[in-house]
Amino acid sequence: MLDGVEQRIGTVDTWELRHYRWPIQRLFARHAVDQIELERYVRELLSTGRWELVRVVPASEADGRRSDHVYEMYGRLRQPAQ
Repeated sequence: MLDGVEQRIGTVDTWELRHYRWPIQRLFARHAVDQIELERYVRELLSTGRWELVRVVPASEADGRRSDHVYEMYGRLRQPAQ
């Protein structure tokens, strides 16, 4: 649940992320490669310095099941030092 300081960053589909070029691993261990790609994506968001915290939530499919490759991203903005 959003707590007021959290903002929706967007939606990410790990099947579209292509930081790592692992064609064979993608065939045989798709979920593992997707998780590595997602972790990389979150690290990149955090490295911008804009986000203090990033939360990843599996998106809902049309039939109500949780997706295993599409995620909703939420973040808490970093507060400026006082």
